[in-house]
Amino acid sequence: MAINQLITCKMCGKKYQIFIPRAKLYAVEGVPEEELSFWRRVDFEDEVTGGIIASEVSADRAGAEFIDSRGMEFFRCRGCGSFWRMDALIKAMRYNPGPTTMVTIQL
Repeated sequence: MAINQLITCKMCGKKYQIFIPRAKLYAVEGVPEEELSFWRRVDFEDEVTGGIIASEVSADRAGAEFIDSRGMEFFRCRGCGSFWRMDALIKAMRYNPGPTTMVTIQL
C-alpha cells in the first residue's frame, strides 16, 4: 500500500492528498543507502501493482487533489500560491501523524 498524507493548506483551505515514496520518506530521515535500496524496490512494487492509481482514487473520494511527490523538492499550493519544501512537509508528517495542516514557508 502506498503512503499518502491528507493535508490542508492553512492559507486557503485547499485539500491535497500527497503520495510519498517510502524511499523519499526514509531518505529525509537519513537511513543508510542499503536500506533505501530495499524501500526503492517496495516503491517500485507499489507502482507496478497499481498502488499509485489507488492513491489517486482515494484522493478523489476524499475530495482532495492528488499530488505525486516523486521528484518534487518544493510544492506550490494551487489555491493560493504558498510554497512548501517537501522535506519539511515529510518531517512534519513523521512527527505529527494524522491529517496535517500545511503552513507557509517563506522563501
